[in-house]
Parts: sequence; structure tokens; C-alpha cells
Amino acid sequence: MNDIRCFRSTMGEILHTDLDSSASPARLEYTSEKHSRHTLEAINLLRLHRELCDVVLLVGNRKIFAHRIVLSACSPYFHAMFTGELAESRQTEVTIRDIDEHAMELLMDFAYTSHIVVEEGNVQMLLPAACLLQMAKFKMSAVMESEEFLLLPVNQLVDIISSDELNVRSEEQVFSAVMSWVKYNVTERRQNLGQVLQHVRLPLLSPKFLVGTVGSDLLIKSDEVCRDLVDEAKNYLLLPQERPLMQGPRTRPRKPVRRGEVLFAVGGWCSGDAIASVERYDPQANEWRMVAPMSKRRCGVGVAVLNDLLYAVGGHDGQSYLNSIERYDPQTNQWSSDVAPTSSCRTSVGVAVLDGYLYAVGGQDGVSCLNFVERYDPQTNRWAKVAPMSTKRLGVAVAVLGSYLYAMGGSDGTSPLNTDAIYQQQFDLEEERAKAEDKLSECSFAAATERKRAFVVDGANEAARPPDGTTFTILDLERQILIELQIVRDDREFGLVMQSRFVCSTCGKIASLWSSPRVRSD
Repeated sequence: MNDIRCFRSTMGEILHTDLDSSASPARLEYTSEKHSRHTLEAINLLRLHRELCDVVLLVGNRKIFAHRIVLSACSPYFHAMFTGELAESRQTEVTIRDIDEHAMELLMDFAYTSHIVVEEGNVQMLLPAACLLQMAKFKMSAVMESEEFLLLPVNQLVDIISSDELNVRSEEQVFSAVMSWVKYNVTERRQNLGQVLQHVRLPLLSPKFLVGTVGSDLLIKSDEVCRDLVDEAKNYLLLPQERPLMQGPRTRPRKPVRRGEVLFAVGGWCSGDAIASVERYDPQANEWRMVAPMSKRRCGVGVAVLNDLLYAVGGHDGQSYLNSIERYDPQTNQWSSDVAPTSSCRTSVGVAVLDGYLYAVGGQDGVSCLNFVERYDPQTNRWAKVAPMSTKRLGVAVAVLGSYLYAMGGSDGTSPLNTDAIYQQQFDLEEERAKAEDKLSECSFAAATERKRAFVVDGANEAARPPDGTTFTILDLERQILIELQIVRDDREFGLVMQSRFVCSTCGKIASLWSSPRVRSD
């Protein structure tokens, strides 16, 4: 029988010992409830004494001494700055722009002490700074509940809610904050509702929230400017094909929201048949969820994102080859089939977006491989053929770098290819060239691009695949240098996409919303 005994240490903590007569030696478990607080206090003392500080922030006329590890732990902004390839990661002094120096000092105190005072006199400068640095504790939902927020004058409220850097999970939070502010003194502020609401990005609301909450609000319904804004948002949601013509400040996602990128795995082959299911992966929540399925089962489908809408091109439904296109709207969780079909049925087609057009490259129609390339214009809902590739390709990896469209590897139907085709839209020219090394010779690819590099994964050539995994190639398209790696072992086709600074690969075909890599250049 166990003998449980408790002792109080000289530090005032509780020590628990589990003395089991059948086990030797006794096991001691110790948890210090004060450890984290004492550690943070000690680190703050190091900062105040300027000891072990490895970075100086230049903000306005002030120098703020700090530790990179603390800043990176508290702020995704600093984490990206100090752990990536930016010049700031190697600098001992870093200039921070667009942030009030007093606000930065308050936020640094918060990072080292977990304490801050938000009041009417500092909220205007503090909130934008916290949003820019993505300080997790400063969310709109917390600020809007404070009386200081409700007491803001209209011009300060507009400055806050019009910021691209506003750190909110969704635009619904912004709308709720605005309405709370108006209703705090509805007699005087009712006249300001239209002025304020135009800075809420209503087109980014969910249809249910827009109709059920916004459209039914009596204050909104009684104001002509507000009604027009609601109608504008409804048109944006109901007419996805018109969205390229409706872009503006109210349709632009805020930067913290845009960083919440997601992946979609579309269709594929499972249990001996094509499937129509679609799954959505949220890297921040680390979870997959099913979304609305396509109307048709599709394997070998090409996918890409154009104007924040996900396109599924062609494929095979298990019985026949397809030329139909489906388009998914993540805001409504619905697929539509009103997109014009391609000129021929095909599967294993490469798809990418260049300069506002959707390109379908190569593939095969069940009779032969294809070399032609088609371009879709979402404004006219029409496909047009452009310069063909000189080589027929199926299972081709397609990626965009700059103003060029790259079609890499694939198969001509009889053997794998080790050439790529380069398309330049400006001159409607297609050029083919051999690789510097014969490493891109598999028959099924996925590719993603970042800066001047393409990341290529093969996923289907059993004869060429090494026994312990799938090949992963980094191709420097500027210098024609290839580096070959080996990654996860898997027997299915791959999709590949850039996710922040990481490369993500999954089975089936995959696309990303709001996933073009963003690199600071200042």
C-alpha cells in the first residue's frame, strides 16, 4: 500500500512523495506555483539593468533594450522578424516604424510583466501598436468591453477600425464593437453610424450574420447610407464572378486575418473510386474539417485560387473524363457550377493563376497526352487557348514565379520528362529547356514557389522513387541549381503549397487561400 506524505519546503511550496514499499527508490514530484512569476521578474530585472540584452529597438527618439527570445515569445511579428531570413534577424539595432514610442514602451512592459493599464488617454495609440505587433492579449473583443473604448470620440474610433493592422478573428467583432459604441449614446451618435459603418468590412461577413444580424438591426434599417452598405455587401456575396470589379478597402482582409491561412484538399481517389469530398485544414488550430463537397466526384483534378475563390478543373469521376469546372466560395461554403467548361475533357491537368487569369496546362483525355494550354478570364467567363507547350505532359507541376508560368516535369504518356516549359503571358510565348541535372524526371508532381525557388514533390513513379521515401527537390530557377531531399513515405499523389515560411505537402490535390508568400523588403 502506498504511503502518501506531504512536506513543505523552505520555499513555501508543497512537495508530494509517493513512497511505495514495493518500489525503490521513492518518487518525488515537485511543482512550484511561483516559478513562472519569479522567472519573469528576474528576466525583467535583466532588461531594466540592460544585462544579456541582444537587441535594441529604435522607436522614435527612444532606444528600448530587450531580449529577442522574449519578444519572439510574446509577438508573432517579432517571431517572424528574428527567426526568419530578414535583415533584422542579424542586426543588433532594429528600427520600428509606425508605432508610437510611448505605446511601444507600454507593450514592452507588458511583455516582461504581463501588466498594462489601458485608459482613454492611451487607447488610441496603444491599440494600433498592439495590432501591428500581434500582441495576443490585445484583441478587439477585450477592448470593446472597456468603458474607455465606448468613450472614444468618433474620429479616434474611425482611426482604429479603418486600420489594416486591426487584430480581430473576424469582421463580426468589428461590427459588434461599432454597434456597442453607437448604442452607448444612441441619441448623439446615431448620426455618425453611416460614417463609422463604412469602415466595417461588411463584404467579409458571413451571409448569415450579414442578413440575420446586420440587415435586421433597426438602426441600420433606418439609415440610408447603412442600407446601401449592406446592399453592397450582399451583391459581393451573391455575385462571386463580379468580385474582381468590386475590390476596394471594404473587401480587403485585415492583415492579422490574412495570416490565418488555410489549406484545402480537394477530391482524389479513395477505396477504389473517385471522391467529391473536400477538407479544410487550419494550421493555427491544427485541425482538418469537412466542408461542402463538390457536385461531381473528381480525381486528377487541378485546383487553384483566383480572387479568393477555389477552382476545381477537370479530372475523372471514375467513369469518364471531365471538362466541367466548379468554384468554391469559402464565405458561403458553397460550390457553383456556372463556370464555363474547358474545350476538352482531361485529367492530371496542371492549374495555376497568373496576372488574374486561371491557366489549365496539359493533362490527358484518355486517348493521348495533351500539350495545349487554356486561359480562363473570370470577368468574361470564357476560356481561350494560348501558346501550346512543345511537349505533351500529364501530371505536370505548374508554378508561377514573377511574370512566368513554369510547367515542370510530368510524363508524355510513355516516359517521364526532365524538361520544363516556361510561358510568358506578355508575349504569349512558350519556351522549353532541359534541366541542369536529370533529377526532375518523375511522372507526377506538385509544386509551390517562394521567392526565386520552386519546391517540387514527386508522388507516383514507383520505379523511380527511393525505397525509404518520396523525393523533394528545391529548384533555383534563376541559377538552375537543384537540391534533392527525401521526405515522408506515401504512395499517393501529392499537392503542395507555401504556408507562411513553410512548405506543406498533402495527399490528393490541395489549394491555399490567401497563401502567397509575403516577404518584407524594407
